[in-house]
Amino acid sequence: MNKKKFDINGMTCTACALAIERQLSKVDGVDAVNVNFATEQMQIEYDESTLDVDEIQTQVVKVGYEAIDIESKKASSPSSTGSSGKSLSSDKENPALHHAQVMKKKTAIIIAFYYTCILSCNGPNGWVANTWIFCW
Repeated sequence: MNKKKFDINGMTCTACALAIERQLSKVDGVDAVNVNFATEQMQIEYDESTLDVDEIQTQVVKVGYEAIDIESKKASSPSSTGSSGKSLSSDKENPALHHAQVMKKKTAIIIAFYYTCILSCNGPNGWVANTWIFCW
């Protein structure tokens, strides 16, 4: 049995972590897998004779995320990683990661627009302004 740790890129919620765990649990040779959304890391215990690191990474990509072997990341040259230590791979290589990042940006813009309209589009005598004055 071999134990490995991976950094997982692209997770936006705990359901993402569960999806990765479900996918890897189906693979022959995997004894245990634990994905932690908070730390964005995965620990996996697997049989080396039936499974290798590339296949594990392929299975994670099938679900739409990126798995980076921590040991190989430490050994990689500075030119292949950014200052944060994360891979500089293109978003186009992982469509799910790109989609998640775009959705985050869109959500932030929509929320900012919504609050701007609520707080300023009502004018000085709008109901929101009167409510705020009344509260003070």
